[in-house]
Amino acid sequence: MKALSVVRALLLVAGIACLRPAGADAPGLNAFGGRLLSVPWTNRSPTAPRLVDWRLWISSGGLAVTVATGSVPVASGAGLRVEMPPISRRTGAVLAWKEAGGETLKAVVTLYPTNLLDPLRLLATGSPIAVVDASERLSAELSRRGIPAEAWDSAHRPPLLVVDSSERAGSELRFRLKAASADGVPVVWFRPAPLEPDHFAVPAGSNRILVAAAPDWGRLDDDPIAVLRLVRIIDLARGRADFQLPEDSP
Repeated sequence: MKALSVVRALLLVAGIACLRPAGADAPGLNAFGGRLLSVPWTNRSPTAPRLVDWRLWISSGGLAVTVATGSVPVASGAGLRVEMPPISRRTGAVLAWKEAGGETLKAVVTLYPTNLLDPLRLLATGSPIAVVDASERLSAELSRRGIPAEAWDSAHRPPLLVVDSSERAGSELRFRLKAASADGVPVVWFRPAPLEPDHFAVPAGSNRILVAAAPDWGRLDDDPIAVLRLVRIIDLARGRADFQLPEDSP
């Protein structure tokens, strides 16, 4: 019986290898476990809605293990949205679903846990993150994600100072930021995107101010790569990460 199970698993692996990608150059997808994944595929069937069967596999010990299956009604012209299973660590998987004609498509998915912002929550445990944010948008975005934040009071030394991209780069603000950075406060100044380069450091005494393109706050709930970028930017400002040369440098 055990041998039969192994044979079935091997046949399943072979089947996955034969699946056609969702596009000619289908990119890998990134998603949070326990949340909806939007698949870059459109139901072109003239009948609506159509029930789309899907299956999610992970590789374990060289075998393909089904971790979730389901059927989703998709209207004509609409895309496929699939709820990913909760996970506790970064996990690679394969999502497969069927076209109207019966052909099976696939996409490689990397799943991430939903606790990627925990380092920022931990940073603000003893004292809130200070923000320069006249519109209060940045404060709201951080607070909504469980990261305590409050307006900057230069009389106190916060664990981190973040400047919203809507703030004007006046001489007074630049002077105050350099003074805070020189005093040892990690400073991140978000600027409107796009920014070239995407981020860079400006020396301030023995410290540095990290200037970076502002994140798309609306994407942080669905895009783990955007969250990882935000955490890395703050780690760079805190001196907990180093700048790196491009991977294709000689």
